[in-house]
Amino acid sequence: MGRITIFSVGDCRFCKKTKAAFSIRLIPYTEICLNVHPEKRRDMLAVADSLTVPQVFFNDNHIGGADSVLATLAIWDGGNEKYNNALQRFQVEIQAVPGPFDQRLSIPTTQPLEDIQPLPRNETRNAIPLPDGSKASVFHVIKKLMEILPRTTVTFRATIHRSTFTGSQFVDK
Repeated sequence: MGRITIFSVGDCRFCKKTKAAFSIRLIPYTEICLNVHPEKRRDMLAVADSLTVPQVFFNDNHIGGADSVLATLAIWDGGNEKYNNALQRFQVEIQAVPGPFDQRLSIPTTQPLEDIQPLPRNETRNAIPLPDGSKASVFHVIKKLMEILPRTTVTFRATIHRSTFTGSQFVDK
């Protein structure tokens, strides 16, 4: 029984988009998440010859990344004289055919690693001390400078710089 295999990582928006495209068409797929099975990255590189994710396979056939898959599904959605929709085409052309035979596309049997989520941003770690003793993030300091500094168009060495200020304007404030 054939299947669709997707190599992905957890926080990849293209991976999520690709999986959603299969899900809304009710097409089942097998996901190999490289966050929890990092040993499968070598297999993905060997069969796909690409560093990017997602990498999608219909049985042993490499389809490509998100753009290639979405283009293929768009063609499938159009239907033809043999198939009414994408799900029917999947069932006949992929699921009914044995495969995949390439062991590098096999479902991982090793214990998955814990999927570690990135830490939340810590604005105070990169805070800039202000003259009044308080601290502010770089974003807030830049925002405040944009509010108080005069911005004009400046010509320097035959180049026009828009919405900028000169050093003397900064010091005079």
